[in-house]
Amino acid sequence: SRAAGARLEILARASAAAPGDLKIIPIAEQIHASNRCTIKTAKADVRLATLLAGNFQLTRDALIAGQISEAHAKAILVGMKNYPLGLSNKQLEACQQELISLAQQFDPDELRQLALRMVEAIDPDLADALMADRVEREARLAFERRFVIITPDHHGSMLIKGQLPVADGELLLAQLDALMPSSASYEAAPP
Repeated sequence: SRAAGARLEILARASAAAPGDLKIIPIAEQIHASNRCTIKTAKADVRLATLLAGNFQLTRDALIAGQISEAHAKAILVGMKNYPLGLSNKQLEACQQELISLAQQFDPDELRQLALRMVEAIDPDLADALMADRVEREARLAFERRFVIITPDHHGSMLIKGQLPVADGELLLAQLDALMPSSASYEAAPP
């Protein structure tokens, strides 16, 4: 991880030296041409290096010192990207320090979740807004992906296949239960 930290430090310096709008793409294209990595990976590496050189210098220093892995550094940045803009530098450093210390105990995915949870403690209103956005997005996706296919099996039954949002599925089950007699009613019927 020290090598990854040194590599990202070099990328950050190269990006800072590049003129204007040409910071990320030309450097990423050079990395792509000289190394055997995709342009997407090269752009992500330059973006990561630039962020680490900006507000996340504690995370960068921990990466260079070998305290955390590159995956942990990415997890910290992804988790902290939604932090409130009004967060002071001292608060940002305290959050980074806490996450760096937790990196020894948690894998990158768990660390990212912890970073996201810190947002809830720091700014509950922002956390509520992010949760509302996520719930709305999930509901919209569930609605867009819904489908029901009903086909006869030619043996006196119908085959039903589909995917519905939970609320719609519960409503359909309630309606089907109301339409279908119970199995006890079949047993009690005279021959």
